[in-house]
Amino acid sequence: MLPDHAEAARARQQKKLAQIVLFSRGQSWFALRLVILTARGKTGLGPWVRRWAAPLLAAAVGLGVLGGCGPAGKPEAERASRVPEGMAAGDEGPLVIDAPGPGAQVAGGQGVSEADQAWLEVREASQPPEPPETWSSQRPSEDELAAFRRRVLGQMSAAADKAQSFYTRFPEHAEADEARRLEIGLLNVAAQLGDTNAAARAERREAVRLKQPGLSEDDRFELRLQQLQRGMAMGQQTNAAAMLTELEKGVRRLQAEFPKRGEMGGLLMMAAERWLEANEPAKAGALAKDALAATEDEEVQAAARDLQRKAGRWGKPLEIAYTAVDGREVDLRKLRGKVVLVDFWATWCLPCVAALPELKGTYARLQPRGFEILGISLDRDRRALERLVKAEQIPWPQCFDAATLEKSFGQEFGITSIPTVWLVDKKGVLRDLNARVDLAAKVERLLAEAE
Repeated sequence: MLPDHAEAARARQQKKLAQIVLFSRGQSWFALRLVILTARGKTGLGPWVRRWAAPLLAAAVGLGVLGGCGPAGKPEAERASRVPEGMAAGDEGPLVIDAPGPGAQVAGGQGVSEADQAWLEVREASQPPEPPETWSSQRPSEDELAAFRRRVLGQMSAAADKAQSFYTRFPEHAEADEARRLEIGLLNVAAQLGDTNAAARAERREAVRLKQPGLSEDDRFELRLQQLQRGMAMGQQTNAAAMLTELEKGVRRLQAEFPKRGEMGGLLMMAAERWLEANEPAKAGALAKDALAATEDEEVQAAARDLQRKAGRWGKPLEIAYTAVDGREVDLRKLRGKVVLVDFWATWCLPCVAALPELKGTYARLQPRGFEILGISLDRDRRALERLVKAEQIPWPQCFDAATLEKSFGQEFGITSIPTVWLVDKKGVLRDLNARVDLAAKVERLLAEAE
């Protein structure tokens, strides 16, 4: 059993490794930003995700979860009262191992032993490299991504070798078992970056460890979760529906094996959200229902209920009416015959702001054909919204949602993270709950439909 500080360090490392793999594999431009911004302490996930950050981010590696800011509806003052500005609770930033160097002295004036020094070197080698901070606002080229991926792969493979060397040389050391655990985690990182030899080696190590007498439930769950994420990562070449079907099966197997684990509600919710993003509300709603039954965590339960409400809106007419900050009167019902994008965002959400160039470009090209955008800002500072709208020359009408607290659209529609981008067809029906993916193509398909 590791002491509390060691467990916390391991959780931070699992989270960071998961983020780096997600980044290195280039799942999406939003996912890339999420990794950098979370690592830098500049954004966060929703509260229920943060509670289970390490295991859920590990699963996200295999699932290609998109990134964003959250919690969406929290006033900035409230967030700032709990954590440093822009940092979500539970986001520790880059993992730093506070350990003595080669010449350091320990209690009693004794120097660090050869074994202890070797362990420090293993921990140092296992620190994942930081992606350039500039990539949070500037899209890296494919060559730059490939180079970073090779760098991560080489470093993680070398660190796995160091971990194996450590427990082979010092089998009785107090950290020998942790070195075995670390080796498997590093091999899984390398496997998810395309190293098939690492995948085979991880599978062998996991099989041995799962047979180990006295293996704790925590360790067994961690191994099973790694197997799930590796399987999903290695199967990314299949179509999205097949991948999500396998994801759901894998989560169900975990639930059958670990029915009382607190993480299961969050994992079921992660699968539910992916189905909802794929515009499969029935499957998403069923998983959310199971997540409610699987956990007593109030935040996970609230997220599940929000998802059920969102799933229930898909395929039905959407009603939105407001007075924009520039005085324009907006009523979605009066836009029938047009394809309308509804953008839930905020000026403090960096991925939201970074998405503006694509939104403006799509609007300029397709607005003459009947495409409109309605902005719903979840800011709490109206002046910040007005300044950014003016600076960015955003042409579509913006709702300052805080001005309608009695009927906040963010609360009414269960918006738990941003950017959230919906598409409404010419009949006023909500057709897409994840429009930021392949935005222009989706708009053009809806524009081509008859009224």
